[in-house]
Amino acid sequence: MPAPAGPPAAARYSGPLPVRTPLLLLSLCAAAPAAGEGEAARVALKPRRNAETAPLAPAPLLRLTLGAQAPAGAALPPGLSPAARFAALDLFGGPAWLAFDAPEGARALGLLWTRGAEEPARGRAQPGGDGFWVRFDHVPCAGGRVDVLLAYARGELREATLAPAEHRRGRTLLGGAMREVLLVDGDADGRYDGAADRWVALRADRLHALPSIGMPALMLLAEPQVPFEEDGRAFTVRDVAADGSSCVLALGAPGAPAARVLERRRAEVREEHFARFRREEAALARERGLDLARPRASSPAPWPPRTLAEAKAEAQRAGKPLLVHFYSEANAYGWLAEYFTYPDREVDALLKGCVLAAVDVDKDPERTFQALELHSLPTVVPFDAAGARVVFVLRVRAVGGEVAELEGERAIAGWHRPQEFALNLRRALGR
Repeated sequence: MPAPAGPPAAARYSGPLPVRTPLLLLSLCAAAPAAGEGEAARVALKPRRNAETAPLAPAPLLRLTLGAQAPAGAALPPGLSPAARFAALDLFGGPAWLAFDAPEGARALGLLWTRGAEEPARGRAQPGGDGFWVRFDHVPCAGGRVDVLLAYARGELREATLAPAEHRRGRTLLGGAMREVLLVDGDADGRYDGAADRWVALRADRLHALPSIGMPALMLLAEPQVPFEEDGRAFTVRDVAADGSSCVLALGAPGAPAARVLERRRAEVREEHFARFRREEAALARERGLDLARPRASSPAPWPPRTLAEAKAEAQRAGKPLLVHFYSEANAYGWLAEYFTYPDREVDALLKGCVLAAVDVDKDPERTFQALELHSLPTVVPFDAAGARVVFVLRVRAVGGEVAELEGERAIAGWHRPQEFALNLRRALGR
């Protein structure tokens, strides 16, 4: 099959780059079972710098809006250039400000002043996508420390984010395996027990396999970890210390359905990607030959998170064909399809005649993506109402623009422009 077109700028800088440093081993924690729970352990958590441990940024990234107006009352350093940019925000329970400047001739890729710092931090560059990242690590700011990340594309500053520079980490044996427990101050208020704070418990090999753990990979404190264990139980946390020094990791009946957690996470990461696509819509349209004047649906058909078994049962009840959209949170192509392709009015009219399902390949307990021997993301797989896969002729366009038609295909792989996706979907549905 010809290769799909290469990723646009938005697809290529989806998160901080990994740092390949050894994971610091932490001591085991004594088990602390609670009434009604099969297993539980109290975990002692110690601070770790994001920049010194893997994953690099285990925290939600808080968006920064850099403006030309200096914050009121900020004690700014002398000598800032006219290009200096500023931001004011609340961090660690109090007001904070920062000033970013890249004066001509500076020996670093920018200087960052923050409230509470005596000297500016100097940026470190790392390649990313069609541009580069500039990182400022462990910068003192308003009683705490932050990591600031600036994303450049084609020499232009496109995005600015920050996160608390430290997370809390511990290790315990639970459910027959060693678990790394991470706790994050998600809203940077200096506490770890709030509604916006987050956690994750992973096997050590899984932790190292992730290039980063950003907002989509973490659970809110009130949520069970998904996917659930094979026996239907789930990891949860409780009794989280406000200072992040400890928590209880439990393995038992989940306190919330997996579908609810997945839908919240899906909506969150969708908005993260969509915000970037909105900023870069014109550039993406030029790069990929998209016609932004094509009519769009006023209420596009949703792709609810479902397992394949659930989706097949619904299609059989409805007597409709089934379309399953396989995606992952970090893969931008699937979100590009949801942003540009699926809301197209022609495409949407076809989708609304089907039962739709979205399957996150990283969180699917049935591991359907692997069972169907699929290999690329995103992929839309059509089934008839009885649950059998559909065979059809697929039209594909390679990077150079040449077009090929492939006999006997059973999936629409990759991101396609609306008119091409509509053609392939009509063929799959026999219309």
